[in-house]
Amino acid sequence: RQSGDVILLEKSLSPIVEAVRISRQAFIKIKTYLLCTLTGNIGTLFSLTAVVIFWQQVPMLPIQILLNNLLTDLPLMFLISDRISAELTKRPVKTEIKKFFKLILIFSAVSSLFDFIFFYFFKDFDIEILRTGWFVFSVLAELTLVYSLRSEFPIFKAPKVSNLLKYALIACFAIALILPFTQFGSVFHLLPLTLNQLLVLISITFVYLCANELMKKLLFRKHV
Repeated sequence: RQSGDVILLEKSLSPIVEAVRISRQAFIKIKTYLLCTLTGNIGTLFSLTAVVIFWQQVPMLPIQILLNNLLTDLPLMFLISDRISAELTKRPVKTEIKKFFKLILIFSAVSSLFDFIFFYFFKDFDIEILRTGWFVFSVLAELTLVYSLRSEFPIFKAPKVSNLLKYALIACFAIALILPFTQFGSVFHLLPLTLNQLLVLISITFVYLCANELMKKLLFRKHV
C-alpha cells in the first residue's frame, strides 16, 4: 500500500470506472461552458465593433450590456446540473485546443451574421427602439445558443434538459421579452416593442437556432 499510486477500498475496479466517468462529465461541462461563453462574447464583440465602425452609433448602452450579460450568464451556472449523454462518457475526451477554438470562431461568425440580419430589419427604426431590439435579440440568441450547444447531438436527440437549466433558460427568456414593457425597463433605457417587431425578433432567433443545429451536424462529429 505504501508504494501504490492508487489504493482501492473495495475488491472491485468500479470506483475507478466511476471516477473516470465523473471526470469526463466534468470536463464536458466545462468545455460546454467555455464554448457557449466565448462564442457569445466573441460574436457580440465582432458585431459591436463592425456596427460602431460603419454606423458610428453605439447600438447598445453599457447598462444594457451588463443586464445582457447577467441574463445570459445566469443559465450557464446551471450547466453543472445538466445531463450528459452516456455515449460521450464511454470514450476518452479530446483536448484539441486548435479545433476547439476553430469551433468557437465558426459559431461566433454565425452569431455575428444573425446580428447583421437583425440590423438589416431594424436599421430604419429610432435608435432607442434599435437598442431595445438588439438587447432582446442578443439575450434570446445567446439563450438558444446554450440550449443548442449543451449537447453535440441534435436537440431532439440530446439528453433531457435538467430542471434547473430549463427553468433558468425559460425565466431569462421571459424577462428579456417582458422587461421593455415594464416601468423597470426604463431604468435600462428599454422601450416597448410592437407585436410585429417582437415577431421579427422571435423569427430570427428561431432561424438562428436552426443554423446552429446545422453547423453542429457539419462540425461536431468531425471536430469534437
